[in-house]
Amino acid sequence: MNIDQSLIPVISSCENAAQAWTAIADKFDRKNAVSLHSLIKAITTLVYDDKSSLSDHLSTFDNLWARLRERTSAATTDERLDYALKGLADSDEAKGAFLLLSLPKTYDNIVDNLQTKPNLTYNEVYQRLMDLASTSTSNQAPLDNTAYKAKAQKPPKECS
Repeated sequence: MNIDQSLIPVISSCENAAQAWTAIADKFDRKNAVSLHSLIKAITTLVYDDKSSLSDHLSTFDNLWARLRERTSAATTDERLDYALKGLADSDEAKGAFLLLSLPKTYDNIVDNLQTKPNLTYNEVYQRLMDLASTSTSNQAPLDNTAYKAKAQKPPKECS
């Protein structure tokens, strides 16, 4: 009763709700090599823009990665590309590394600092970036590598 009239022909031959949902998924959720390529491209070309909110960027990244995990979670050896990416999608370290790749050059110091940690996980990267975002918004200043830049105001030295 709540389905759009244009979709009635898609589900009219279905005997139950499960079949109807499968028919709708088959119509809209194209699980083929092209859609997987588009998803991977979206993840690898995602770049944070300093003018937007860091939390929005993290949310976008999380949504894309969740789609990748869902797409590869039930992959079998018959679906070779999906199956090959399953380990990557399930890896918390890979997720963290891809998140670091999405940061612009202005974050190079932060990325370098984080990469010195062995077995860096997504949660550690996420937490550090959220800490930086909250520090940035509380100071009402842009985040230009300020987390690792010391600005000491020393008085001039005098000879006595």
